Amino acid sequence: MNVVIGTYGCFIGKRGKRLMIKTRSMKKEIPLVKVNNLFIETKGVSLSSDLISELEKVRANVVFFKNQKPFAFISYFYPQDTRVLKAQLMLDEANKLVLAKDIVMGKLQNQLAVLKSLRKSSMISKLTLAKAKEIFEDCIFKLREITWLEKSDIFSAEARFASVYWQTIASVIPHEYNFNTRIKRPATDCINAALNYGYGILSAYVLSSLVKASLHVQIGLLHADAPNRNSLVFDVMEPFRPFVDRKIITLFTKRMFYKDRDFDEKTLLLSQGGREKVIERMRKLEKETVKYAGKERSFLSAMQIFCYRIKDFVLGKRAKVEVPKL
Repeated sequence: MNVVIGTYGCFIGKRGKRLMIKTRSMKKEIPLVKVNNLFIETKGVSLSSDLISELEKVRANVVFFKNQKPFAFISYFYPQDTRVLKAQLMLDEANKLVLAKDIVMGKLQNQLAVLKSLRKSSMISKLTLAKAKEIFEDCIFKLREITWLEKSDIFSAEARFASVYWQTIASVIPHEYNFNTRIKRPATDCINAALNYGYGILSAYVLSSLVKASLHVQIGLLHADAPNRNSLVFDVMEPFRPFVDRKIITLFTKRMFYKDRDFDEKTLLLSQGGREKVIERMRKLEKETVKYAGKERSFLSAMQIFCYRIKDFVLGKRAKVEVPKL
């Protein structure tokens, strides 16, 4: 499990073989063997060095958040496979685009699955879903059939379906939330702020999985390499974003999110209450099962295997990488 700390003034230490979380009003213990990652997403948190030592033994990482997105990472010394780094650096543009195409097609398929779930709940009409399917099929056809793709072709297909996807989602969100479309950072409304925060947690999941697979996170496929930018994290996140979308959307369609209490209109960030609601949804996502590689697996297990398969592709051991499906 991933442990998320969002309470100011919290102390995190160890007691025997258990992770201990203490605040003025609460004390909680979790077996260390169950901890995959520790996410610190607020200021004023104290960590004991004894705990860091114990987390190393169970191969758990610590990720720090600032302005509700990851900015620092403590990891144990993974035995890195230098062959992978060399292969990533030598991977030609054609193979990068093959892998990027698989990832983007997987993202589009998962986005369509979100829309199908909205139809199943009678939140959108058959006609709305049919129109979305038509555009989806055209985008997938172009991605599959064009033998020589440019990055711009992949981005174009992704953006075209994204427009329909977010327009459809906006149609089911209650009007009081003032959601019109997806806006990245800075968010201008509570739904985009919640999505950004959910994606921030997702990026920490992906970062940890890539590091465990010995992949260098700054060598990207579609996203351009840049100093201090984890380009591969942004690439690998793409097919998993719809998993987060589905969890966040439910908060608003069921009116579980209170705009006046859970969102700060001055900072355009979630309040502690809002963050806790998103964290709860992400914890539920962790526990969900995904059918991947022939078996029912946990969401995080499927993500880790996906990253190992990317490594195999980079090393020339695999010609194609299947994406976990919603």
